[in-house]
Amino acid sequence: MIQRKLILSHHDKEIEFLPGSGTFTIGRAKDNDLVLNFDYVSRYHGRMVREKDKLIYVDRYSTNGTYIALFRI
Repeated sequence: MIQRKLILSHHDKEIEFLPGSGTFTIGRAKDNDLVLNFDYVSRYHGRMVREKDKLIYVDRYSTNGTYIALFRI
């Protein structure tokens, strides 16, 4: 089985989500793993969870929802 990593970057910050990693959080609050300082991003917007060979995005009840390629998920 090929194991892949997910790399997210924003300005000068880069997060690598490696195989075996548990969860990382996304939002405006400084205690998130990936901080996105935009008005439309909630303080605790979402999190990425690795379950076996899948990456799952979980919205954390964000005010504006989550969009990928203009589609709300």
